[in-house]
Amino acid sequence: MAKVNLVKLGLLIFILSPLTANAAEKKLIYSVYWNGCENVCKGIKDYFATKPLDVEVLVREYVRDKEAFPILVQEAKDLGADVVVTRGTSVTLGMVGQTNAPLKEKYLQQTPVVFTLVSDPIQSKIIDTYDVTGRSNITGVRNRVPEAINIATIKNISPSFKRHSDGIELRRAEHVGERLTQIRRAGQQLRDQDGNQTHRQSRQTYLFRL
Repeated sequence: MAKVNLVKLGLLIFILSPLTANAAEKKLIYSVYWNGCENVCKGIKDYFATKPLDVEVLVREYVRDKEAFPILVQEAKDLGADVVVTRGTSVTLGMVGQTNAPLKEKYLQQTPVVFTLVSDPIQSKIIDTYDVTGRSNITGVRNRVPEAINIATIKNISPSFKRHSDGIELRRAEHVGERLTQIRRAGQQLRDQDGNQTHRQSRQTYLFRL
């Protein structure tokens, strides 16, 4: 729910900001999804349907054809979209490219973009950091939480937790590095916490089989 609210907030900021036209004019949200109008899309439509704003939500579907992205980028520019919403890493990269991408004119550089459901925007080079995206027209939300939170939650449910092995999803190459770093850091924090609690536990370790 918090992530959905952040998306809505980002859209409102872009739509009502000085970067767009007069707030009384009709606004266009150009959105690109990979599986039709799914939950994010429906949530945005439902949200603006309850607001006293003249907003059109235009939906485009990415049919797993990378050749479609230049067409979608150009259409968003030609229509003068006030903000573009993207769903997922592949769609976002197709619309905005990586921060170090050559031929940046192929992507959206001026149009405000709000990305959603991106697992690791830093590793994917969509943004530079979570504090400063590195691109003034881009913001969004990721769909992963830090591994320390996952592990702490497991320990709250099962205090005897000692090993974190094959329960970690590491399917996508773009976020493997960061997740491994988070896991190792979280493991060290758990070892430090246990060491401070009692000397008798000093020999116990939390093993992360990678």
